[in-house]
Amino acid sequence: MGTVSLIGCGALASIFVQNFGKLGNEWKLVSVYGREGKSKSAFEERFGLKVKTDFEDFLACSGEYVVELAGAGAVKETCIPVLKNGKNYVCISIGALADSHSLEQVKAEAELSGAALYVANGAIGGLDFLQTLSFSDYPYSVSIETCKNPKGLEGSPGLHGKLLSKTEREIAFDGTAQEAIKGFLKNVNVAIATQLASESEQIQANLVSEPGRASNEHIIRVRSETLNATLSFESKPDKANPKSSVSAALSVLALLKNLSSPIRYF
Repeated sequence: MGTVSLIGCGALASIFVQNFGKLGNEWKLVSVYGREGKSKSAFEERFGLKVKTDFEDFLACSGEYVVELAGAGAVKETCIPVLKNGKNYVCISIGALADSHSLEQVKAEAELSGAALYVANGAIGGLDFLQTLSFSDYPYSVSIETCKNPKGLEGSPGLHGKLLSKTEREIAFDGTAQEAIKGFLKNVNVAIATQLASESEQIQANLVSEPGRASNEHIIRVRSETLNATLSFESKPDKANPKSSVSAALSVLALLKNLSSPIRYF
């Protein structure tokens, strides 16, 4: 039986725990880490689990795999210490490690400890395909377009206080994934995962605001001399957290299932 610890006690963490039993007896949830607040109290009451608020205490009793479902700030705080402790780190908020310095630091700590960073598919799929693409002898380009209801983009620093239209479709951001990090960190995890998996130095990333849209859509386009592909993923945003998709939490469960299964899909 594998052991898992969870970082986060908000909307995505709740979806993860709610569906954790579907893994059967292959995995055991041994601890949860979060911050004091309404989310912590609601989480503890709903699931009957104690949420630790002291990170060192949490780290001392953490499982073989530590799952992050708490956002970029949590990744910056916890990823390196978890790897240093020899525990594997499963990350959803990969945008936090997008800069080359952070990523190289993670690689170095993982190599020293023998642990690994796992990047879950999150709200999309196809990271395996993008890795395959990176072995091609031919040049290729990768781009991603993300379409969301304005509610999923509201308050982003990159809008500079601008109010998005409630009636008209408009481009909220048009640039590279690296540039998007500065102003739309909560909306670029998919773009950064796409860039890293394809081993591209830069990819084009567009964020589109569509009033009335009931789902989040991510469209990845790959173009090369030997292969063209368009991958489209559409999912309903989490009602409690419009900036995230329910599938983001479920993808971590799929990853854990794959790790413990005698037949693995890649």
